[in-house]
Amino acid sequence: MKFVGTNSAIFLDRDGTINKLNGIIKNQESIEILEGAGQAIKIFKELSFLVMVVTNQPVIARGEISRKELDNIHNYISDVISKSGGKIDEFYYCPHYPAKVTKMFVRTLTFQCDCRKPEVGLIMKAKDKHDIDLSKSWVIGDSWRDEQMAINLKMNYYRITNPISKDNDVGSLLEAAIKLRALIMNEF
Repeated sequence: MKFVGTNSAIFLDRDGTINKLNGIIKNQESIEILEGAGQAIKIFKELSFLVMVVTNQPVIARGEISRKELDNIHNYISDVISKSGGKIDEFYYCPHYPAKVTKMFVRTLTFQCDCRKPEVGLIMKAKDKHDIDLSKSWVIGDSWRDEQMAINLKMNYYRITNPISKDNDVGSLLEAAIKLRALIMNEF
């Protein structure tokens, strides 16, 4: 099975995968790109993958930041990654929060949706827009939600974790990129 081509994608989680987990991220000053993340994304692009970020962002439903502020954060991440030679093609995010409405929540964003990971709505939206073949694509993230989303779609995945306990576990995004490159090169 060949993994590369114009309709193959890497779906990356954001927090804990591209950038360090720094509590609630409300601005670009809270962003610290993880070592090797830019290089990893550069490798994915060299392998002809589209690179999509899929992330849960309940900070919007909680009223902690606006969509415009989230766009500014994502633009900042893109700029930093591009300085390493990588390119993120698009960001997809779930702004919802599956909780009962309280005063601190944006009422229209608190419901059970199909886009909050591990649900598959974010990937399906990207798939439909870019005609992505999910059987040739990968999910890479640091939580059970990312892993379960990949399993729900029968997709390939790597989970970033320490300690490494399963074959699909890696220690970093860069390690995932190196393993994937080796896997693809072994096909030829």
